[in-house]
Formats: sequence, structure tokens, C-alpha cells
Amino acid sequence: MQAFEVLGDPVRRRVLELIADGEVTSGAVCAVIRAEFGISQPAVSQHLRVLRDSGFATVRAAGTRRLYAVSPEPLREVAGIDRLQRHISELLGYLERNQDMLVHYAARRRRGEPISTAFVESAVNEIVAKRMNKKQQMRWNRTTVQPFLDVRTAVLNDALEDAFRHRYPGFRSDNDDQVRSVGA
Repeated sequence: MQAFEVLGDPVRRRVLELIADGEVTSGAVCAVIRAEFGISQPAVSQHLRVLRDSGFATVRAAGTRRLYAVSPEPLREVAGIDRLQRHISELLGYLERNQDMLVHYAARRRRGEPISTAFVESAVNEIVAKRMNKKQQMRWNRTTVQPFLDVRTAVLNDALEDAFRHRYPGFRSDNDDQVRSVGA
């Protein structure tokens, strides 16, 4: 089992909390877990075995008792969670602070409004830069952006193909053959 599979179970996380401060007998762990989760002693033993087999817990025999403790090595693997949580909380804070500025694309789609195609403009910019062997992005101004805006508007209005057919009467799109075979 991977670390996240082991720690994904709430019973095992609670067992780790119980044994985090030092060695605890299996009987004491079992009593707390049975009271909190209402599971049987064999089920608690199974959770202890999973923790032991995955390296999250160590066991030491002391006479007839078994003493469990946390093994710190596997927890170091998941130590990156703190950084992840910090980044996620920063992202959530940013989203909350800028909530009024964010576009709700699902709502726009439900209302039938067009959705931005800025990613297409970015791709066009990258392609043009590669084609022209430029090391910098294009500088947009009214003259250079107008053709791209015209194409974007035609795409949003589903009029691009008609515009091509009007300007180039011999234009045939890739799916013309499919449309003809379906219509036949």
C-alpha cells in the first residue's frame, strides 16, 4: 500500500494519533478505537497490522503485551503535504480575494454566452513566433490584432467556414467527405 492509501483511512489516522506520543499497548489502542468507531477487536488488529506492514508503526513485545509506536520514516515521505497545503491555502485565498473578477464559465455556458478563447490566441502567438523564428512574443496593436479578433469572432459565431467558402469558392473542409457520406 502507498502512504496515502494507508493514511486515507480515518481509523488508521486515529491510531497514529494515539501512538504519536510514545509506545501504547495494543489493548489501549483497541479500547479507544472500539469506543470511537464501534469496530471489533480483530478489525482494530487488522488496522494495526496494516500500519506495521507499511512501516508507519513499530511494534515491540514486552512480555505478553505488544507496544506500538509511530515510525517517523514513512511520515517524512508525506512531509511535502505541508508545502502543498500552504500552496493550496494561498490559491484559495487568492480566489476568495478575486472572486468578483473571476468568470463563471459554467454559468456563461448555461446562459448561451460565448466563452473566451484566449488560449487559442496564445497558441496562435506561439505558432507565429515559431514560424518566424522570433525569440519574443508578438507585440499586439490595433493593426495586428484585428485579423485575429475577426477570426475569433467568426469562430464564436460559427461563421468561419461560411466566410472561407465565400472568399474561396473551392474551399472544402476536412469533414466534407464525412458529411456527404452520411447524407447519402
